Amino acid sequence: MASSEVEVVNYALSLLGEGAITSLTDNSETARVMNLKLSLVRDALFRLCQPSFARKRSILVPTSNTPAFQWDFEYQLPVDRVAIVSIDEYYLDAVYDGGFPFEIEGDKLLTNISAEIKLRYIFKETNVVKWDPLFVRLIGTALAMESAYDITGSNTNLENINGLYERSLRESRAADGREQHNMGLNTNAVHRRF
Repeated sequence: MASSEVEVVNYALSLLGEGAITSLTDNSETARVMNLKLSLVRDALFRLCQPSFARKRSILVPTSNTPAFQWDFEYQLPVDRVAIVSIDEYYLDAVYDGGFPFEIEGDKLLTNISAEIKLRYIFKETNVVKWDPLFVRLIGTALAMESAYDITGSNTNLENINGLYERSLRESRAADGREQHNMGLNTNAVHRRF
C-alpha cells in the first residue's frame, strides 16, 4: 500500500523509465506535471470506479429553497461528493428506471420527494494510506498514461502502459465488486458495476 502521493507518482514515473521525485513541489518539470495531473486523475478514477474505501453515507433534508419549476424540493449535496452511488434503496442506475425521480443541478439534488433522503456517495479520499493497493496501481498507470508525452517527449511505452492500465482497471473493479453485496437494497434493479 502506498504511504504518500509521492510514492504513487514515483510508481508512475518508474513505468515511464524516469527517476523518482522527492516532493510534488520539487523544482522540476516532472514534479510540476505530476502535481498538475494527480488530483484530476484521482478524482476521475474515483468517479469511474467508485471504490468502497471512498464511500460515505449522509442523510439529506430539504433546503428552504424551492426550484423554479418541475421539482418541488431541493437538497444540498455533500461538498466532498465525487459521485452518487445510491439514493434511498435505489442504486443510481436503477434510479433512472423510475424508482426515484430526481435531477442533479450543480451541488443540488432536485426531486418531488419531501422526506429525508439516504444518500451513499463517493468522496475525495485524499489519505493515500486508505487506498486499496489495486487502486494505487490503477492511479499510477493512469497517471503514467496521462503524463507520458509531457515527461518523456515520446509515446513509445504508451501501448504497454495502456495494457497495464486496462488490466489494473478490471482487477480493481473486480476486487471491489467482490466485497459488495445487496445489503437489502432494491433487488429488482441492482446497479451493475462493470
